[in-house]
Amino acid sequence: MLFKSKTKSVYDRKMYEEELEHLDELIFYAVSVSDVVGGINVPQRYVIATQLFTRIVSSSITFFRILPGNRFVVQEPEWWDWSSVASLGRNIIETYHAFFYVGVEKISDDEVRFRLDLMQFHRNSEKYRLYKEIGIDDAQLMDFQEGLPLDKQNLKENKIFQLLPEKYQSELLKGKTAMHLSHNEINKRASILSDSFKPIYRLLSNQVHSTPFASQAQSNDRGRGFENDTERYYIILTIQVVSKILLKAIMSMVRIFPGKLKALPFIKMLIKAKFSFKKQHKGQMWKR
Repeated sequence: MLFKSKTKSVYDRKMYEEELEHLDELIFYAVSVSDVVGGINVPQRYVIATQLFTRIVSSSITFFRILPGNRFVVQEPEWWDWSSVASLGRNIIETYHAFFYVGVEKISDDEVRFRLDLMQFHRNSEKYRLYKEIGIDDAQLMDFQEGLPLDKQNLKENKIFQLLPEKYQSELLKGKTAMHLSHNEINKRASILSDSFKPIYRLLSNQVHSTPFASQAQSNDRGRGFENDTERYYIILTIQVVSKILLKAIMSMVRIFPGKLKALPFIKMLIKAKFSFKKQHKGQMWKR
């Protein structure tokens, strides 16, 4: 099992429905958090963190809506699309890593500046490459041609950047890396999936890239949208991962915005219950 348990779990339909309901409730809370923190004047790292939190919430809603038996989309017949579930699951993991990297981890001011500068350099580099590839007029590329050297210089002057090995500095200066830590390194620092991260990430990544490991597992039962024991097990695991990330993201936002969020009635319940709670909003719609 990818998740260790004192008792052997049965990944049956009942467990699936319980995990689905669990995720449903967490999304309801996450949407409430997102609504409360909108428009607050905060330092740049927390502006970006809030944007990434919103992305986590939005992706989680889409994730929920493609799951069989969700309460918003009637599927006749039910459609068990494991590869799409895996793709969104991995995206949510990676978005949380970016959220943690820029807005959650306790780091020095120099390190904050380094990470922000690195992300800006990557963003502008990617925009420049994209615009150039689609043939945008040279006059419109001028801002990037003038600005990218300045972004690069900001990185070079950063104390944290200067501590990195020269070979790695050269890699970062290519503008192809948004974070200087790998997903595995960030996962260890964020303490979400611990030893389960590598096998889960590998499982999801194979589905994302349609490798032989993923595509050649198709059979009369698997990979055709039908419910089956193997893919139901994988989907339950992915729901558990997304739920864990969503809870972690909510509690991280509470630490970033304690004055705004600690007063919300469900926050104390989440802290006390430690992810073990009953549905409180049955029949309600998520409101944006």
